[in-house]
Amino acid sequence: MNSYVREIRKVLENMGLIRRPRASWSRGFVYGCGFGALAGAAAAALLTPADGKEMRKLVQANAKKIARNAEQGIAAMKTARANGTREQLHA
Repeated sequence: MNSYVREIRKVLENMGLIRRPRASWSRGFVYGCGFGALAGAAAAALLTPADGKEMRKLVQANAKKIARNAEQGIAAMKTARANGTREQLHA
């Protein structure tokens, strides 16, 4: 394409009479998500301080602790609601 045609094309694009070719952002987004997922999985595999069995035990212990704390909080809220007070929640 010679420079004269390029100039005319640029003027027509600026006037909105013809459209500029657009790059598809969705393809880049999908590639970026895929690459990010792979990089995250690789980093997690390399930086995990324990093997799979130990990690499962650690996760299970933490989940039990969280569940126990949630049960205690729910019991405290039920008691406070039954008594009509809020002081037991902050104790």
